[in-house]
Amino acid sequence: MQRAQQLDGLEQIGGGEEPSRASMAFFQWSQENSSVFRFEIFNREGYSQLISDRHGTALVDVSEFNADAARAIRSMEPIVAVRDGTTAGDPSFLAEAYMPVLVDGRPIAAVAAFLDETKNRDRFSQTFLLATGSLCLLTALAFVVPAAAWYRRTREKQHADDELMFLAKHDG
Repeated sequence: MQRAQQLDGLEQIGGGEEPSRASMAFFQWSQENSSVFRFEIFNREGYSQLISDRHGTALVDVSEFNADAARAIRSMEPIVAVRDGTTAGDPSFLAEAYMPVLVDGRPIAAVAAFLDETKNRDRFSQTFLLATGSLCLLTALAFVVPAAAWYRRTREKQHADDELMFLAKHDG
């Protein structure tokens, strides 16, 4: 919580100005100590202003429009999604969150955080496969056990009927 408060000057960054020392320290700290692998800061129109990733933090040379950032700013609501990584250097599965930054109820910028969710997805997939396999095994047992008991009982009845027929023939 204290670290997030060090990300000051978002209005200046959103306006294309250099980030403060505290902001730079926050970006460096977050790259080293969290699952966030990239931050992007957008101006109030949704154009990129700054990118911070494992390679460093810098203002962008050519600002690009991002529809999700613009939508988060317009709606003043966060936009969150998960997707497969498509860009070289991205993890294979990631979450992205676009958060509007409001000052006195007006949007001044948007901050996007990109998190590596590959391990979580892999854990979920393994758990799902284990649960699916267990369910299949239980379903098979639920069929096989009664079927085996029925088959055994049918054979016992057939054997008893054969004995009765044999006795009836020989007693008669």
